[in-house]
Amino acid sequence: MSTFHPFLVASILLAGPSSAWFAAGDETSPPPGWREIDGRKEPHWLPQHVVWEGVMRSLVSFASDGVDGGHSDESIAALSRYTLYISPSEIRRALDVARSAINRVDELRRPLNEEHGSGKSLGWTRDRRLKTLEAAEREVMNGKLELQSQLSPQAFRAVERWAAILSFGTVLWVRE
Repeated sequence: MSTFHPFLVASILLAGPSSAWFAAGDETSPPPGWREIDGRKEPHWLPQHVVWEGVMRSLVSFASDGVDGGHSDESIAALSRYTLYISPSEIRRALDVARSAINRVDELRRPLNEEHGSGKSLGWTRDRRLKTLEAAEREVMNGKLELQSQLSPQAFRAVERWAAILSFGTVLWVRE
């Protein structure tokens, strides 16, 4: 499993339908034709699928034991006690939903990620690429709905609050 940094999510979008990407490295201003969205100043402009994918990847990454992708009891306890303030059983339920959603998203994006890594073209049309990325975005939002249905209202509100906190550290660029 790759390491995920909740505040710099360079791999979440590959110039997707929202035509957004995350600021990275030495880049301090968007290129011509792009506009910066800073989650600290304009959290309402962040696409919801970006925020929720960040939440789900963070949950999975923080609680992973690194061996078989399982959840570490220590990490679950820490998320319960210090981050989300919900019961360990709710954390486990949220982790199961998040892991399932992220696996579906990664499976949809796999061909594009492999193409990017290898430099070999898939020969896909722009429309097919966009449809693939839109399907991944829908899976993220379906994961959010599943979280909402699987968690108690109090637990889901806690995850929503954490989503808001994580969004404050997000900066991305969108096409104007």
